[in-house]
Amino acid sequence: MDPSVEVALAGMLAAAEDATPVNAVEAVTGELGAALHASSVSFLIADLSGRALVRLAHVPFEPAAEGRRDGDELATVLPFDGGPQEEALRTQVVQVLKDDAGWTILAPVTERGEVIGLLEILLSAEPAPAALGEIARAAHALAFVVIANRRHTDLFEWGQRTTAFNLSAEIQRRLLPSAFTCEGGSFTLSGWLEPAASIGGTPSTTASPVTPCTSVSPTPWGTA
Repeated sequence: MDPSVEVALAGMLAAAEDATPVNAVEAVTGELGAALHASSVSFLIADLSGRALVRLAHVPFEPAAEGRRDGDELATVLPFDGGPQEEALRTQVVQVLKDDAGWTILAPVTERGEVIGLLEILLSAEPAPAALGEIARAAHALAFVVIANRRHTDLFEWGQRTTAFNLSAEIQRRLLPSAFTCEGGSFTLSGWLEPAASIGGTPSTTASPVTPCTSVSPTPWGTA
């Protein structure tokens, strides 16, 4: 295996620029897979609930797969079970697994501490430590590709939602921040907000998208 992932980073970014927003992640992972001579490369996006990963796939490439469909897109939910995928996300550390199919690399896709998803790579040979470092960098670069392209398509947001929102919940969801973690050189700021799927009634009797509290808040509802 040629572990020249560093050389492939420029090709990844060029592939992302040339592809449509819907196909950007597929183009980037394809470029990375070619550089690593990987058997397969997958991107799994983190569910909004924080309790599952969602594998996004284009239906024509996986006609036998089962999951939620929207036109040509397919989303398969993989609930957390305490296994290596969950471990990779929660620790934000690359995991290396060996099985009969080969070597599986699980690299967290994060940006400033925000967990966006997981990069899953299947290799036929054990990767060198230097290659693992470059894979981690490639996964970090993939985070910026997702962030840049999710402004132009609802594919990623659709994949993250295992429950459809009603209109009123959708309106209030738009008032919540798109990222719940910000990591800087001297600090890490993190919170947790899980929006409700449905909202109705008056503001005084309705459950809000986040847990209300008695502290003063700049928004109609507080955060716990």
